[in-house]
Amino acid sequence: MGPAHVVGPVNLPNRMPVHSSEMFSRNLLNFITPMIVEGQLTLDFDDEVVAGTVLTHAGSIRHAVVKQVLGL
Repeated sequence: MGPAHVVGPVNLPNRMPVHSSEMFSRNLLNFITPMIVEGQLTLDFDDEVVAGTVLTHAGSIRHAVVKQVLGL
């Protein structure tokens, strides 16, 4: 029996940073894009994604769980 042959990429860890960076940037784009209205960042605090991710805004705490933990 002869030596084994590897078919495909042999150094997968070397390729991972590129793919993880692409995935992260795509996730950020998909997260932010709905918040851009006419070229401006527009935060709609009635939107469940915005409400669930914004902790503070304009000097006040917006996130319900954070308010609860802090006793506010």
